[in-house]
Order: sequence, then C-alpha cells, then structure tokens
Amino acid sequence: RTTVDVDEVFEVKATRPPASVLLGSYRIVEQALLNAAGHGAANTCKVLVHPDDDGGLRITVSDDGRGFASHGATSGFGSTLMTTWTQALGGTWSWRQGVNGGVTLEASIPRIT
Repeated sequence: RTTVDVDEVFEVKATRPPASVLLGSYRIVEQALLNAAGHGAANTCKVLVHPDDDGGLRITVSDDGRGFASHGATSGFGSTLMTTWTQALGGTWSWRQGVNGGVTLEASIPRIT
C-alpha cells in the first residue's frame, strides 16, 4: 500500500495546459508511481506538478522506497515510456537517488500553445 500526496494547482480552467500536455504529464506521473511502488517498494510518494516561469510544467515525483540497486538506475519499459512522452511534448526528464533513499523524478514540459 502506497500513499500518494498530490498538490493541485490548476483549479481555474484558463490556467490549465492543453489536453495533450495534461495526458502526457499524467502518463509520466503514472509510470513514476508504478516504478516507486513496484520496484522501490515505496510507502509514500509525493507528486508536484506546477507551472514554470516560461508557461511550461515542472513535474516532480519523489518516493521513500529503496532507491536504485547498487549498480544504479536501469533502463526498462517504464523509463522508455517516460522518455517517449516527454520527447513527444518537447520536454526532458531525469531521476536521481534521493538523499535519504528513494528516488526523485523530475520532468520539464515546455509551454505548448
């Protein structure tokens, strides 16, 4: 069982990104959560999605799981999906070992009009 905290920032329809950006962001977060629960055995995940200064989106998903194996992060189907979604939206993503364990994923999606 994994607890997920979500910070909602797009309450007003006028400030919401286009549907394609929302769908892609959802899929990136979805895969990060699946990895945290399935591979990391995380108990808690924190999801932050907020606009950046240029009108794009910043996505951060952090967890308290076991982090990467001793040989580091590996590429698999989940990371391929996240790469595909971010590239389709013109963005980038990366992940890193958390300071106290777990993994933090960060994605940046540029403004799409």
